Amino acid sequence: MNSPALKSKRRDDQAPRRQKNGDNKKTEFISLIQDIIKNSDLAVEKFQELTDFEFGYNEESIEWLAGFINRQRERDDFSLELGKNMTNTIGSFLGQCIVKCHAGKWKETTEGWAVEFNDQNKVYPFNKTLKQFENGPEDSIYSFFTTIPIIFELTTGRPEKKWWEFWK
Repeated sequence: MNSPALKSKRRDDQAPRRQKNGDNKKTEFISLIQDIIKNSDLAVEKFQELTDFEFGYNEESIEWLAGFINRQRERDDFSLELGKNMTNTIGSFLGQCIVKCHAGKWKETTEGWAVEFNDQNKVYPFNKTLKQFENGPEDSIYSFFTTIPIIFELTTGRPEKKWWEFWK
C-alpha cells in the first residue's frame, strides 16, 4: 500500500509526497486518507490473529499494541529499520483509533499527518509510534492515547465537572 510513513523528525525520504500529475489536492488528500484507513483495517485484521480478545478501535487494543512494540524492541533481531517499517501500519491504526474514540479528524500539516481536534489541538500518531520504537515504554502510544482526553479538556477550557457529578 502506498501510504505516508511519518517519523518523529521530518525526513525527506519519509515525508508524504504529492504526485505532480495535476490531480486536484482534495482528491489526493482523500486518497491518502483512504490509504491510512486501509492500513488501519489491515492492522485490525492482522493483530486480531495475535490476540485473545476482540482487537479493534479501543483502549484495550492500544494497550496491547504498546506492549507489542516493546516486545519487538526486545527481540534479538530487532532493528530500528524494522520499527520504521511497522510505523506506517501501527501509526495508521493509532490515528484511526484516535479519530474514532476521541472525535478527531485527519489533517496533513507541515509537521506530518495529524489527527486534529480543533485549530489549536492536534496529535501526530505516526511520529508517536516511531518514538516508541526508538525510545521504548517512556514514549508509549498507550499513555499518549489515554492522556488525549485529559489534555484536550484542559486546553479547550471546557468547564470541569462539579464534584457531585463524578459519575458523568
